[in-house]
Amino acid sequence: MPGRTHSREFKLEIVTQIGSGQKTTAQLCREHALSPSLIHRVA
Repeated sequence: MPGRTHSREFKLEIVTQIGSGQKTTAQLCREHALSPSLIHRVA
């Protein structure tokens, strides 16, 4: 069963928000229903 695919723009936005301190990993996980490990892999 394949997972969701995310666009390059979406991934860059996530990394930008974490890098600039706008949002935490936990906030982004809740907002976008993502796993923390997924965010750490992208970032």
